[in-house]
Amino acid sequence: MKDIHSLLEDWRDAIRRDDSWLRRQEPLHQLLESLPPAIALEVARRCLLDFVPYFERNTSGVTWVREFLSQPTLFGQAKPKKPANFAEEEDRYAFPGAGNFINAIEEFWIALGDVSLQLIAEQVAAALSSVVMAEFIVRQASKDPLRWLVREKMAMRAFAAREKGERDQDSHEWLSRDYSMQRKDPWWHVQMAELWLRVADLIEEAVSVWI
Repeated sequence: MKDIHSLLEDWRDAIRRDDSWLRRQEPLHQLLESLPPAIALEVARRCLLDFVPYFERNTSGVTWVREFLSQPTLFGQAKPKKPANFAEEEDRYAFPGAGNFINAIEEFWIALGDVSLQLIAEQVAAALSSVVMAEFIVRQASKDPLRWLVREKMAMRAFAAREKGERDQDSHEWLSRDYSMQRKDPWWHVQMAELWLRVADLIEEAVSVWI
């Protein structure tokens, strides 16, 4: 069985070599399952805390996220109280990255207090993916604000149609074309690799301190 440092390097290689989300996830899961749960959770917590200043700048007076993530007993035996109604919080904010960030908080909360190393790894991986996507969307919206607004409008149209059991063909086709164009843009790959390599660095830092 490979040691943690070898698994970490395998994952870094996957990040640099391949932009496929799915192909990055397998080595990430292997790495997270090899870590003590406290390290995996701490890495997720730090990634989430890195996004908090941006979140708070866009949500005047909202402090529950920072308070939840800063609890000294967060990794205790008992699962902490649910910090918010996640569905309501996700619907409340419309700025770039907000929905993904709330998803990340929920996925992290689910991981807390779990006894299964596999389930903790799965939820931490999900939380990391969501917060990375949140940061990516912030960068994407900053790069082309108008296109981000149109993308959000089309996504909302498609979602509203699905909720009624229908299909909005125009929004579906626009979003498919937009996604294909994005995937062909080298900027996409550079940004994603940079964000995931930052997570890899945080894991390495945590391992060096704890192990």
